[in-house]
Amino acid sequence: EVVPVGLVAHSTPPASPRMTLPSRLKVLTQREARILTAVAETMFPPDEGVHVTPEEARVVEYLDELLAEVEPQERVLMRCMIALFEVQSLVTNPTRPTTFSRASAKVRAKTLRGWDQSNLYPRRLAFQALRSLMMWAYVDNPVVEKAVGIERGTAVMDRLRKQGWTLTREDMLAARTRVNSVRA
Repeated sequence: EVVPVGLVAHSTPPASPRMTLPSRLKVLTQREARILTAVAETMFPPDEGVHVTPEEARVVEYLDELLAEVEPQERVLMRCMIALFEVQSLVTNPTRPTTFSRASAKVRAKTLRGWDQSNLYPRRLAFQALRSLMMWAYVDNPVVEKAVGIERGTAVMDRLRKQGWTLTREDMLAARTRVNSVRA
């Protein structure tokens, strides 16, 4: 049975999170790291497609770096989204309640598919936000770039940091202004 999860489809989802959690995190708690590990392993199984595990791609560390760079308000919203995915099945699956990170691989894949295909727009939007973060973290890794045939490194966060770039409140406001002017 093929289990489509947004942009990724695979036949045998991995078991419960098996990735080693990073010991040094700037912003994420170990619980949040465990949740993101479960999501990453569900979306990017090592036996399908690119053959680079989320651990090798350093997905959790990347997201930790990203959260450390954003404004506190955005960080809180992102952390709320992570928590939402962890506890939502306690409500949506009352016959077998479990948190996302403790669920079986099959249940995790089914859960993400349910969010992706939901009739409720806010639920699909939350999934798209999570999927975008996970895809960005996974694909913006030199190991993954090489595995998909990109020779030159494009690791955005590393490149910007080397150039001395930091995300400031002014940057966020300027980006919002540009987005709002395009929408108008």
